[in-house]
Amino acid sequence: MKIEMTPEEHARLHRRRGRQALGLVIAVLVLIGVLTVLHAGVNAVAKLFDDTAQKQARQAQGRCSADGSCSYDGAHNHAGRRNGYCFYRYEQSKH
Repeated sequence: MKIEMTPEEHARLHRRRGRQALGLVIAVLVLIGVLTVLHAGVNAVAKLFDDTAQKQARQAQGRCSADGSCSYDGAHNHAGRRNGYCFYRYEQSKH
């Protein structure tokens, strides 16, 4: 048995499907917007706590050169070389 639809019911169903499709599009756009805002917030917080430049500067201070010599200031004694990095031992000042 086939169910007959009146033209009014057909038009109402067509409008309903249109609203559902529009709602789906809006929901996807809202989800993309929320994820974008969250990503920007996480990046902003990460940028506030980023100390990469300081870490690289500290590492560059103790890095050995290609010829095997190590750079160090006068306050440290050279204590050896391991994996391309210089290691120092602090001098104990005697008073």
